[in-house]
Amino acid sequence: MTTATITDLELLKTRVSGAVGRQMPEHIGRLGWDAGRLAAHQRDRLRALLARAIAGSPFHAGRLRGVDPDRFELADLARLPVMTKADMMENFDAATTDRRLTRDLVERHLGRSVTDPSLLFGDYVVLVSGGSSGQRGLFVQAADEYAEFAASVTRRHLAATIAAAGGLPDKVKPGVNGWLVEPGDVSALSRALADAASAGPAASPGRRAGCAAAACPATGACARRRTGRRSP
Repeated sequence: MTTATITDLELLKTRVSGAVGRQMPEHIGRLGWDAGRLAAHQRDRLRALLARAIAGSPFHAGRLRGVDPDRFELADLARLPVMTKADMMENFDAATTDRRLTRDLVERHLGRSVTDPSLLFGDYVVLVSGGSSGQRGLFVQAADEYAEFAASVTRRHLAATIAAAGGLPDKVKPGVNGWLVEPGDVSALSRALADAASAGPAASPGRRAGCAAAACPATGACARRRTGRRSP
């Protein structure tokens, strides 16, 4: 009897790409929001962020003393203290909202990830900056939070019709140069975008030439567009 196993790297890819797919329908919907609805959403998310920071981080609780998240408005942003990368790294252990996350733990996880990439605690994506600015930075995000960022970037391309695909079935080869979905089928579109995000170079010749995933809800075309630059 053969037992199938999944590596930590495969689990990481599956977790993140799945989260992007789940969140994409909402992100697609936001493209049609008016200014008032967008501002209300930004205010509500900012209030939730402030409340979480104050409740979970001793560092932020001290810096945000006197701030009432429930009454905070977008116009109040200018009075919030700025946290620099140096501030974050100097106070890393106190700045995180998950008290298990320490700088030493994250550094050790990064060291192991050179040969064995994985999610920290089965949930956190850990990134590190190169330090070219003079200060190296550690950045820890839950997989769903990382997917939220990825979806917010990807949706910028959703309103564009990709010329390479032309929205025509005879020009699109699913999984090779794009995907086809029914116009208006947001769930199918989100699945196609998740596939595009998780497809490896071997399954996508276009990526080797430098491509960006994009889609057009109107035509039902989800395709890759050449960017004119080669991947390293």
